[in-house]
Amino acid sequence: MALSNEWTEYHLTKSGWIEGSCKLDIVGKKEVPKPDKTLITRKYMEYASSRFSGLELTYQETVFSGNKEVRESLLKKFPHPEPISHHERFQLV
Repeated sequence: MALSNEWTEYHLTKSGWIEGSCKLDIVGKKEVPKPDKTLITRKYMEYASSRFSGLELTYQETVFSGNKEVRESLLKKFPHPEPISHHERFQLV
């Protein structure tokens, strides 16, 4: 069992980023349905296997829309959201 394993999802829609499901160690898991017409989902994850290991900061990105120009335009208007811990060094997995 990991010391810490937390994550939060964000969904990019034409209205901007919407917070989705999340799992926090003490609070538990909160399920939020993915909005219709989601273009991108970004899942930020924090993992620590023990108190002696470093915190692994990663994210996964899933692209749902085939229209690259629309995605790029929305990303300029709505930059990627802040990760749950506000660390700056998340790595794509």
